[in-house]
Amino acid sequence: MREGTSPYRGTRYRPSMAQGDGGHDGEAAAGRPRDEEIDHRILEAAISEVGEHGVRGFSVARVARGAGVARNSLYLRWPQTEDLVIAAVERSTRWDPIGDHGSLAADLRRLADVLSGLSSAPRADVQLRFQLDTRDEPGLRAAYRERVADPGMTLGRAPFARAAARGELASDADPGMLFELFLGGIYMLTIFHDDDGTDGRRLDQFVDHFVALVTTN
Repeated sequence: MREGTSPYRGTRYRPSMAQGDGGHDGEAAAGRPRDEEIDHRILEAAISEVGEHGVRGFSVARVARGAGVARNSLYLRWPQTEDLVIAAVERSTRWDPIGDHGSLAADLRRLADVLSGLSSAPRADVQLRFQLDTRDEPGLRAAYRERVADPGMTLGRAPFARAAARGELASDADPGMLFELFLGGIYMLTIFHDDDGTDGRRLDQFVDHFVALVTTN
C-alpha cells in the first residue's frame, strides 16, 4: 500500500475501535454521530480502488477523491489503511441470510442468485485482487477469514443444515463442504459463461442437477 508497510504483516489482526463497517458501526471516535451517507461513499470508492489497483496499489488519496471527502474523514473512521481495505472487501461480499423456503431446491435457487452476483465483476474483482496481493500478509488474511470468510461460510452452510434436518440429505452429509462445492459451481458458471452463465435458465439447471446429486430422494 502506498501509505507504508503494513502493520499487520506477521501479526494477528486487531480491528481499530473506530472502524465504520462490518459490525463496528456507531459513533465516531470523537463521539459525534456517524454520517452513514459519507461512510457509504467512502466504502464504495474503496471497493473500486481495491478492484482496480489491488491492495498493494491502494491509495487513500484516490479513495478520498472518489468519495468527495477529505482524507481526514477517512482517517477518523479507519485510522489504518488496512482497516479501510478490510471494510471494503467485507462490504463487497455482504449478503443477507437465505430464508427457509421449505426445500433445499428452493433455498438453493435463492442462494444461486446471490452468489452469482458476488461472483461477477466488479465485486469478484475485489476478492481476486485481495487474494493475490495478500499472500505475504498473514494479518490481513486473518482479518479476511474473521470478517469475510467465516461469516460467509456460516450463511452458506445454513440452507444445507436445514436440508439435513428435514431429511433431504444423507445423515453424514457435511453442510460446509456442500456449500463450498455449490459456490465453486456457481463461480465456474460465471467465469466460463460470461455471456449467459448467470441467466435464470442456466442457474436453474445447475441447481436442479446439484440437488439431484446430493439429495436422498
